Amino acid sequence: MKYLILAAGQGKRLLPLTKNIPKPLVKVRGKPLIFHTLDEITKINSNIEIGIVVGYLGEKIIEQVGDNYNGKKITYIKQDPLLGTAHALLLAKSFINNKPFIVSFADTITKANILELITKLSRSTTHTIVVSNVNEEIARRSGVVKIHKEKVIELIEKPEKPESNIVCSGLYFFLPSIIKHIDKMFNGEVLELANVIREIINLENFMSLKVESFNDYGTIESIKEGEKI
Repeated sequence: MKYLILAAGQGKRLLPLTKNIPKPLVKVRGKPLIFHTLDEITKINSNIEIGIVVGYLGEKIIEQVGDNYNGKKITYIKQDPLLGTAHALLLAKSFINNKPFIVSFADTITKANILELITKLSRSTTHTIVVSNVNEEIARRSGVVKIHKEKVIELIEKPEKPESNIVCSGLYFFLPSIIKHIDKMFNGEVLELANVIREIINLENFMSLKVESFNDYGTIESIKEGEKI
């Protein structure tokens, strides 16, 4: 199974913490965010292949994580300029190698049994978005999904008045066909994953998989809250 971590962003909402270090290396409970994710997925005794998309201060991530983490080889994909999360997937085309793959954000940690979760995702035959229930405040700054019988029928990014409290948790399973769609849509400007999903949601099946909760460590406040948790 291919597992791609998106770790290229500038982390502007985390300034001044991210002035000299990239967001994935900001520490929560004494450990860089990306290490929390890597520690979990490298516990899995399976043929999992890990790729990390780096950009802003990416050399510091490469230096700290290294080419091998807990016995698992790490492949780095460099994104420069930073043209969005969908563009990051396009750059990882060789790593993905026309196979199904999992995508997660370096600043988002899902509260779930990671082995059980990845096992369920790897058995999926459709694109799958991992979702969770949140309060209205979090929904307003998230990707809200509408679901009918576990099928995702709509994705609304950061709505002022959320019609649902179910949001994307920052973890996805994609069939390789999504790369073809991104390739067609990318025109050299910023292209985000949410835009691609909205564009193709009626062309291909997107199912949902619910988890208890997740933590998005994209702001100073969320880092402080993470320290408490």
